[in-house]
Amino acid sequence: MILVLVVVARNIKSVVENNMELKILGKIPLENLERKERKKRPEFFAEEINLKMKEVVKGVNEKYGEIVDLDGRIKVDNSDDLRYIEIKESAWAQEKDQSLKEYREKQENSDSSLAEKAITLSLAKVLGSRFISLRSSSYDDYENGIDNVLLDTETGSLVCGFDEVVAGYGQDGSSKKEDKIMKKFAKGGSYAKYGLEINPDTKEVKVTKKKNIPNFYISVAKSELSELLENVSKPDLSEIEKKVLSDVVFSLQYQIEKMKSYQDQVNENLVNNLKKTESFVNLLSEKL
Repeated sequence: MILVLVVVARNIKSVVENNMELKILGKIPLENLERKERKKRPEFFAEEINLKMKEVVKGVNEKYGEIVDLDGRIKVDNSDDLRYIEIKESAWAQEKDQSLKEYREKQENSDSSLAEKAITLSLAKVLGSRFISLRSSSYDDYENGIDNVLLDTETGSLVCGFDEVVAGYGQDGSSKKEDKIMKKFAKGGSYAKYGLEINPDTKEVKVTKKKNIPNFYISVAKSELSELLENVSKPDLSEIEKKVLSDVVFSLQYQIEKMKSYQDQVNENLVNNLKKTESFVNLLSEKL
């Protein structure tokens, strides 16, 4: 289809009144003026991502027992902790003039929650059955700053925790996150009240307290989040997943090297866990 451009003498009225001739200056293909397809917002993929998480949850619970909620979080079974979570979320909901139900739904479909789920799903796709990648309990998310945890089923070790950042919303918080992460490592690492532990022989998994966990921040670019969410539910590893996880590997390698400078100041258990994390990162790098 062709769009014809014409020039009129100021306006159509003057053309008619003065019997002026319309002059064709040129032709421009109409497809050149068509708007580019707008990138879908992250929440557009929320329903599909949540369904995929439920599939993962079902597989984990069938294999290891009822240890994960439908949203991919490690279950909280303590009534006081459940009440603590409800009080915090009710206060945040009130600040936003929302009901608790509305607040929870919006939070689960927020960019940060979708990024957590995308990383969880991508890691599960790459790592296969050896590692269990899950979202942390809400309690540990709020109280201990851990968004995701990674369990090595061969060694039985809770390898590390992740704290996601969606970069691109105003000032990037990565440098602040790094300072916070390093200070926590120097003080003995992170603590998870609802961590995971597996018996390497029986493969029985239990939810239990874990300490001296190396915790790392992962930055997912806002500009890449929608494309990541669009591809993460597909069976094959996409190029955007490879790109995001390669960036994750690079960031983890950098943080590990920085943490090594504190090795003489921290306990042996944390040092050993850091070595296990480094082995995991090397394995992830090889698989990519």
